[in-house]
Amino acid sequence: MESVRFAELVDAEDIAELCAEAINHLKESRNGQAMLLGRTGLIGKALARPGGLARLLADVHTTVLAGLFDEVVVGFVVARSDLRGSIDAIYVTPEARGVGVGQALLESAVEALVSRGCVDLDVNCLPGDRSSKRLMESSGFKARQITMTRHISN
Repeated sequence: MESVRFAELVDAEDIAELCAEAINHLKESRNGQAMLLGRTGLIGKALARPGGLARLLADVHTTVLAGLFDEVVVGFVVARSDLRGSIDAIYVTPEARGVGVGQALLESAVEALVSRGCVDLDVNCLPGDRSSKRLMESSGFKARQITMTRHISN
């Protein structure tokens, strides 16, 4: 059964492995490199470093949740509450998709951000990533802006 809880220091290795999976997925995805250059990439680097999860857990503006299936960590979400809320990273291992872990992570992140006073919440999806787009839309997200990028260096 799927469940979500606040991440703990004992989850550091599991979440770092999932983060490495997410980064590899982004590297292989069309336009994934752009996300790795932004906030998602910073979160990935933070989670991959020794003590990275501890630093994120200590940040009062950051919420890290672990998604579990049968008590095994199979996903995570990193949410930030500044003036606006943001989902900076969300990932569920492919073997655990379609059973509700992603939906539970997203709903729990929204609850955490609402409790911190956020009234708006942003999340980025890659163009063509229909499964992420469907997950976000099923959770009430609406596309309101398209950011276009042009790669200009060699």
